[in-house]
Amino acid sequence: MTDEELFTRYANGERDFRGINLDGADLSGKDLRGIDLSEASLSETYMEGVQLDNACFKNAYCFQTCFNGASLQECDFTNASLGYCSLSSANLAGSKLVNCYLHSAEFFNSNLRNVDLTGSQIDDGTELEGAAFGNTTMPDGSVRSD
Repeated sequence: MTDEELFTRYANGERDFRGINLDGADLSGKDLRGIDLSEASLSETYMEGVQLDNACFKNAYCFQTCFNGASLQECDFTNASLGYCSLSSANLAGSKLVNCYLHSAEFFNSNLRNVDLTGSQIDDGTELEGAAFGNTTMPDGSVRSD
């Protein structure tokens, strides 16, 4: 599916885009709130500044995807792969990142308040510098508030 086809179908009221391939797409700056991208392939997709509040990314594959400055409040990333993704200055407040693969993901200056990271894989390459924590459930089940 092309970027333009997605935008047209979304503008016409469609929200279910489960399993689509948007590898390399440029969705930056778009308003796609409430979209369902479960099981979608979003590798190297550019989503800087996109509005994706209440979106579903269950089991999505996002490798080297750019979410910098994106609004991702109340999103569901359960079982998603976010390896090498950049989520700097993103607002993930209230999102579920349960059992996510977060190898070398960047969350510089991101809002992680009320985020559930239970069971997620965070390694030494995962960058959390400057991230805001408040009632954040960490991978081991502990709660972090800074």
